Amino acid sequence: MTSATAQRTVSIGIQGTSGPNVQASYSFWSPNDGLVRVAANQCHLTNHRATNTLFVLDYQSTLNGWTMVEISPNPPGAPALEFLVGPQGTSLMTMDIFEHMRKYAYFIHYKNTVTGGVAVIDPQEGNEPGGG
Repeated sequence: MTSATAQRTVSIGIQGTSGPNVQASYSFWSPNDGLVRVAANQCHLTNHRATNTLFVLDYQSTLNGWTMVEISPNPPGAPALEFLVGPQGTSLMTMDIFEHMRKYAYFIHYKNTVTGGVAVIDPQEGNEPGGG
């Protein structure tokens, strides 16, 4: 029997506009424990089945100029997920096609179209500075 691919959504808030003090917060419902997290400093993204994860920047972050550019493996060279960047960079979807538990570590690369600032943050590690 074939099953459908699940989707989860994560709303991202970016605090700051440039430099090393830029931080992200995550609001999401976890299919792993059924709990809702609001403005959490990290996001647990372990999937137990094929899952698309749709990251969406919140209103204030987009108003301040933040966009999502790409993801990259953490550490470099680790297995990578496929991803698509949405219109105007305000969303990004990762695609995990595997039907068994798997955890990918990756950085989300952000660019601020107003200040030119960049931020690279691993959502599962909190606000630790990331790869370039």
